[in-house]
Amino acid sequence: MKNSTLVRLQETAKLEKMIKENYSYEEILAQSKKLDELIVHEMKKINNIESIDKTDKTD
Repeated sequence: MKNSTLVRLQETAKLEKMIKENYSYEEILAQSKKLDELIVHEMKKINNIESIDKTDKTD
C-alpha cells in the first residue's frame, strides 16, 4: 500500500470517529477538507500516470 493511500485511510478513519463522537461542525468540516485535499492529490497522481501511459502507446 502506498504511503499516500495509507495516510488517506487514516484520515478517513479519523473523520468517521469525529462524526461518531459528535465533534463540532467546524472540526468535522476542517477534517473533511483535509481529506478532500488528499483525495484530489491522489486523483491527480493517477490521472498523470494514465495520461503518460496513453501518450507512450503508438498505434
